[in-house]
This record gives sequence, C-alpha cells and structure tokens, in this order.
Amino acid sequence: MLADHRVIRIQGRCGCLNEQLAGFSYSLYAVHFPILIFVVAALRTDGVLHNRLQPNAIGFALIAAAMALTYFCAGIFSKVTERKTSALRRWIGGIFSTAKANLAQR
Repeated sequence: MLADHRVIRIQGRCGCLNEQLAGFSYSLYAVHFPILIFVVAALRTDGVLHNRLQPNAIGFALIAAAMALTYFCAGIFSKVTERKTSALRRWIGGIFSTAKANLAQR
C-alpha cells in the first residue's frame, strides 16, 4: 500500500513533464535519425569523431549535446506541424464542405 502512494506522488510530479514530452513524440520519431546523421557527419568532418565515441566525459557530453539538439529540433518541428493539426483539419473540412455545397447547387 505504501508503494502505491509513492507511485502516485511520482506520477503527479512527473505528469506535466510526461505530457510535454508526449506532445511531440511523433515529431521526435520523425526527426531524430536525420539530425543524428547530420551530427555524426559534422563531427567526422571536424575531426572530432574518428571511429566510435569513447566512454569518457567528452563522449557523454557529445551524446548529451546531440540529444538536446534532437529534442530542441523535434519541439520546433512539432510547433510547426503537430500542433497545427486541428487548424489544418478545419481548413480542409471547410474546403470540402464548400466544394460539396457547390456540387449540390449544380
């Protein structure tokens, strides 16, 4: 019973963060691979990355920076696409209803 109360408190604190992260999950899925390929190519071109990242502070810092860049780009992509879905649906619905009304008048 005590564990149940702990889970509820943790979910309450993390719920807002979870909702924010879930809000752009598809965008993260859509953009993560191209961004990571770009980061690897840029690091190889600059000579920072030769073969594989070593498990040291620099390697972990590069991974954290790549993750931060990926989340940032996914958030921007989400604001341009995912969060505009309802407006796009209304716009398309308006076009189809206008076309349907025009066809009915003929």
